[in-house]
Amino acid sequence: NTLYKSRKLDVAANMTCMMTSAVLLALLAMRAYVAARPPMSSLYEIVLMVSLILMAFETGAFFFCKNRTYTLMVPVTLMASVLLFFAKFVLEPGDTFQPIPAVLNSSVFLTVHVFTIALGFAGMILSGVVAHLVLVRGAAALPSAEQPKGSPLYSLLYGTLVFGAVFTIVGTLLGGVWADFAWGRFWGFDPKECGALFVILWAMLSLHLRAGRIVSARVFVLLNCFNVVVTFLCWFGINLLGVGLHSYGFQTGSVMWLAVFVGVDLFTIFILCRFLPRAT
Repeated sequence: NTLYKSRKLDVAANMTCMMTSAVLLALLAMRAYVAARPPMSSLYEIVLMVSLILMAFETGAFFFCKNRTYTLMVPVTLMASVLLFFAKFVLEPGDTFQPIPAVLNSSVFLTVHVFTIALGFAGMILSGVVAHLVLVRGAAALPSAEQPKGSPLYSLLYGTLVFGAVFTIVGTLLGGVWADFAWGRFWGFDPKECGALFVILWAMLSLHLRAGRIVSARVFVLLNCFNVVVTFLCWFGINLLGVGLHSYGFQTGSVMWLAVFVGVDLFTIFILCRFLPRAT
């Protein structure tokens, strides 16, 4: 705890985070210039975008949040690092600057839909990361007689979940508008469309169970621990099917890395539930 609250270490870590964000922003800007289109048409570019959003969240928290949760720095940047690792070693070898099909090359729809979906997925991933931290804190982070609304970390979990759900819903609806413009239908039960819908349904399940007080605060947190796995499977996993109008981003080795990540996260959730103290 003392290590996390070291001011010098905190400033150094966030400066590094900001420099990485600046590099990613410059990279995306150069890609936009070279390709003469928004850098949002390939899985490689979208992964970079989501990584940038996660680090931008940490940077914003550093500057604007007085009661910032210091322990959030490590898992958020770790998740961004996982995404960048995936982009570098799995997606980059097959990355090209080839233009996307003319029927999809609408800068307005491309920019608005993809950026909104990226915000939604980033929010879902962030809420999953925060849920892991709430489990680590145990009863101290959950609502109680002393703190009816729970700790700031618990409130952050709810806020990021709502943020992720709203932007995923809006992004999916905008994608339907784009599909109607490009293909003549709003919804076609394409695997990618169904994947986005499943992310929405998972978020809605958690929010409705919490709103109806059907589950305890701990079960609500536990459900949200799976947000990262659900988002990754619906984001990356759908591409492994190799079918549908949205099929893109398949690379050799992606199955292995995705399976490793999902396995590690599920094992982590099991350890947190099995060995950490429960709320009383």
